[in-house]
Amino acid sequence: MKRITFFLMLASLCVASQAQVNPKMSALFDQLTELGAYHEVVKSRSPHLPAHLTYRTNLYMYEVMPDEEKGRVKRQLAAVRQTLDQLQEVAQESYHYEVHKNGKDTIIYSMNLCADTTDVVKHQNGNHTTFRSNECLNFYYTPWMGGSDMDGMLEYTVTLPDEDKEAAAPYPLTALIDDMARLFKQHNIKPRKSYWQHDREYADSLEKARSNDYVIMINFYNDRKDGDTEATVYTLPEEQKELANQLLVEVSALAQKVAGTPQDFYYRYDDRKSFGKYYWGNVLWCWEPLDSTDPKSYTISAIWDDYGLHFILAQSRGNFWVPMDWYAIKTFVNGKKTYFEGMEPKKEKKDKK
Repeated sequence: MKRITFFLMLASLCVASQAQVNPKMSALFDQLTELGAYHEVVKSRSPHLPAHLTYRTNLYMYEVMPDEEKGRVKRQLAAVRQTLDQLQEVAQESYHYEVHKNGKDTIIYSMNLCADTTDVVKHQNGNHTTFRSNECLNFYYTPWMGGSDMDGMLEYTVTLPDEDKEAAAPYPLTALIDDMARLFKQHNIKPRKSYWQHDREYADSLEKARSNDYVIMINFYNDRKDGDTEATVYTLPEEQKELANQLLVEVSALAQKVAGTPQDFYYRYDDRKSFGKYYWGNVLWCWEPLDSTDPKSYTISAIWDDYGLHFILAQSRGNFWVPMDWYAIKTFVNGKKTYFEGMEPKKEKKDKK
């Protein structure tokens, strides 16, 4: 059963497409899963361009890790290197770089695995080469910030066949939003409506001084610094983790309907089935072309922190910035905050007395 895990994930994302996945990579992903490596499967698409499916997994080696966990990461790394060494023999073009010095490893692989070499893009970053093509892989494993910790990522991408625009009507974002609202209403989970806004002047002021106002700052549109976001937040207590994961599966299925039908915007769909503690998991990102007169983006995220398990549905104009304490904030306008009743920080509660 383990051996078909990756193929099943691909099948659910590709729907009726005939995308070909390298069997050695599929076997490697299943092996890494058995060894405890976290992974994500992402379908992304730009208007007028083919969709891509990307499998991504990370390898982390921390100095403070227990020896048992370090051993597990070493086995993951050995499995990756064994498979990539084999694939170098059949790759159309490949790049491999290694340095081992003072107990630190730097290991880089990049390969074009597609027989059709007409759409190959080769990026040069210093002395290192990265390939992008209809089937490619990239792997790096390097010391983090020059210290003893190691940071690694394996990314494998295949291009999906062109969508049949007559096969299915688009599943619009308005339908997704309505279906999500009905889903949470069925479980009596009430939404909290938030508004976050920053203008250009405020953004400029943050560049001149260190600020802890934001937990996430995503600039979809680099030619503008302002942005405002209308967010809907659904929260479940930690003791309802099982229900939260069940809802995440259903939300992910709704988001997949967006990725499974033709759309006129950019999107990135992450096939998520469970929450990760202290992990900001994005289920769906959609954003309009950069030349839109009033560009908007839509984000569905799943976060598990000390305050519960949260679902965020956000619609932004301009850039997407998420303030600190977002789960409790009702409004955030250029640094000025208001909180939901009963969710104010303890200090502010005292000040009100």
